[in-house]
Amino acid sequence: MLKNDVQGICKPLDLETPRDCAELKKKHKKSAVYTIYPDNSTAMTVYCNMDDYDGGWTVLQRRQDKTNFYRTWAEYKKGFGNVEKSFWLGNDNIHILTKSGRYELRIDLSDWTGKKWYAIYKTFSVGNEATKYKLNVGGYSGNANDGMAFHNGMKFSTKDQDNDKKSRDCAKLAKGGWWYADCHDVNLNGVYKTGKTSNWDVVSWNKIQGSTYSMKFARMMIRRF
Repeated sequence: MLKNDVQGICKPLDLETPRDCAELKKKHKKSAVYTIYPDNSTAMTVYCNMDDYDGGWTVLQRRQDKTNFYRTWAEYKKGFGNVEKSFWLGNDNIHILTKSGRYELRIDLSDWTGKKWYAIYKTFSVGNEATKYKLNVGGYSGNANDGMAFHNGMKFSTKDQDNDKKSRDCAKLAKGGWWYADCHDVNLNGVYKTGKTSNWDVVSWNKIQGSTYSMKFARMMIRRF
């Protein structure tokens, strides 16, 4: 279940139904947990990053500790974790958000030596459950090398629902939930470990440190434009 441990969620002032963090930024400058209404009716609890890269970012995912991401389809559908720590916002929520407008995706990564990378995609959306949350991503820029192109057009897979291109189950092999193809160039929902390992089931961006290196930090966030 997706949750937060803050004392209270920041409430919009005169914006009754802000669609996302970009709209909230018109009145709110603090990075915090807010309630948004992307389709003007569905209330969604999100973490808004108002500090970095001109702010207004709605955070979809964060990895910074050993929170378990080897979850079921139902758990990825609804979301899990703590929105101020490590979490997945939920595939239904990501779909609702990205169908409501044009969004860019920013991914930030850091390794265990302090090196940092980023990837920006000018096109990002996720289909509904009937499409198996099909991924549409493109328009890369950044210094991380384009890892997500390999996953473009893929359906989402979990340990209990195999929708990848491989004869064996990528979600079980990579121990995560993701838009696996045959299997991955990116595995940001893999097992959180420290640095270089002997397995490719970790939090990895293959074109940076290889498939067996687990990143210390990963974050996915979107902003409407």
